[in-house]
Amino acid sequence: MIVSSSKVHLKSQVALVTGGNGGIGYETCKHLLHKGAKVYMAARREDAAKEAAARLQEETGRAPEILMLDLGDLASVRKSAEEFRRRETALHQLYNNACVSKAIHTYVGHPSDSTQRSRLGTDQHAHKTRI
Repeated sequence: MIVSSSKVHLKSQVALVTGGNGGIGYETCKHLLHKGAKVYMAARREDAAKEAAARLQEETGRAPEILMLDLGDLASVRKSAEEFRRRETALHQLYNNACVSKAIHTYVGHPSDSTQRSRLGTDQHAHKTRI
């Protein structure tokens, strides 16, 4: 349970947390739910999102809304944005927490050579954006 000395309540606030089904994003969702915000947990995998939402319901007495989002797929980003706009008229807090990663293969010698190096490109944000 998160203990906060702040008496600030976020009952009129709508927050969206990308990557909210695990790690820092999960804890961010939990804190916001404790504070009374309406929380959208954006996640790539539906099963992981539903499991995390159920745990949050048990831990806080409140469950986040689930928004499916794959930041590596622009069509998914557009679909998620449209879905959010159908549900809400405002977004007060955005937590950019999700990790976008793609495996990038670089070949040693000729591309048909079996020796490859694989590099992982990541773009991770863990900050809050006020809108």
